[in-house]
Amino acid sequence: MRLFLGVSKDASNAVKQGDMGWMSCKAKQSVELKKASKFAFVFYLRIMPSYKLSYFNGKGRAEAVRMAFAVGGVKYEDVRVERQDWPALKPKMPQGAMPVLEVDGKLLPQSMAILRYVGRELDLYGNTSWEKAEIDCILDTLGDVTASRSRFMKEQNLDQKKKLILAHTETNVPKVLDYIEKTLADNSGGHGFIVGSALSIADLALYSAMDYPQEVFGISLDKYHKVLEHRKMVEAIPSIADYFETRQKEDNLVTLFFAPEVAKCRT
Repeated sequence: MRLFLGVSKDASNAVKQGDMGWMSCKAKQSVELKKASKFAFVFYLRIMPSYKLSYFNGKGRAEAVRMAFAVGGVKYEDVRVERQDWPALKPKMPQGAMPVLEVDGKLLPQSMAILRYVGRELDLYGNTSWEKAEIDCILDTLGDVTASRSRFMKEQNLDQKKKLILAHTETNVPKVLDYIEKTLADNSGGHGFIVGSALSIADLALYSAMDYPQEVFGISLDKYHKVLEHRKMVEAIPSIADYFETRQKEDNLVTLFFAPEVAKCRT
């Protein structure tokens, strides 16, 4: 448990809305007072949860969550599980899988559930109900790629595995990339963000997801100009740049898990 000191410039709104939560990135922005004649400061304390994120020593399904914590400036225990230690730990996890987020002793599995929870806590989940729905749409669309990838990973029949990889690389991934490219282009007033005009977990999930088409399957992103611009924008965010600069040396999960399965179908 941690104490967090926050400050609000809009005293009337803070009291009216019962805003005793910690000050998010968006709440730090200036708020125009419509009724009060001048700014007033409200200081408050809130006990912050204790976070522990468990995953393998690589990017994978936990990376967007780590990036969200970096953006929010939230300290957490970043547990990196070595492959040889996983069999003993697996039965202790809620669904026998990782990542798992522990919040004050309570365990939450499923990477997208974790990312959505952290997004809500850190005010990275849109400003309106419509934006939240759009963020969910992006997360679910990226989830389609993950599901497609999982199907060929689990397939044991080599001929069927080859068909699934072909469908993944020539149909499923390009279809999602086309949609993402158009969504970014349509949100031209969003300053490069994929939903609305502020950073959200959709941006973080998108950035994380785009590593795999290139690294695993050799799918070029060169024709997806908006996607490439989006990656540069995310990388330039100071808190994320700092995280990338200081994150610990990691295993390449692509080399460990995916590349061998792809290689089976290309020999």
